[in-house]
Amino acid sequence: MVSRRLSIQTTYWGSRPELIEVLELGARGLVRPKASTYALADAMTAYQQMTEGTLEGRAVIVP
Repeated sequence: MVSRRLSIQTTYWGSRPELIEVLELGARGLVRPKASTYALADAMTAYQQMTEGTLEGRAVIVP
């Protein structure tokens, strides 16, 4: 049973062959993920950037 206050989201990767292709491109250095690291105290900054649409890539919160 899932609580009403819980939101579950997942990333859509496409098909298995597409995932394999993306991983191969990454291994060859042709695509690079973007990630910004934030201290736990700055988590609200990351959240604000995400909601404003100004966050590029992923936000990683480090405790």
